Amino acid sequence: MSGDAALVAAVAEALRAGWEAGDCKCAGIAQLEFRHPDGTTAEVSFVPAHDLGTVEFRTGGRRYRTRSAAFLRVVEPLGMTPERWTGSGRGVN
Repeated sequence: MSGDAALVAAVAEALRAGWEAGDCKCAGIAQLEFRHPDGTTAEVSFVPAHDLGTVEFRTGGRRYRTRSAAFLRVVEPLGMTPERWTGSGRGVN
């Protein structure tokens, strides 16, 4: 959780840098929720990555990939450490 507007904007930008990927049957492994000032929310569900260079997520009913190095740099202050994504528990297929 963070009220740091710059951090939240950096996380959103890292996700926006992603590209659409075909869907898969993988279950979610983590979730992130953005709460907008008007009370609406946007949820991002992270799924196991299919390669070591990306982080994969679903939002709006579609699956996306983004570069893991850039993403991990911005989310580390939220407690999402690189070890969580690159260790044996990462779920790389």
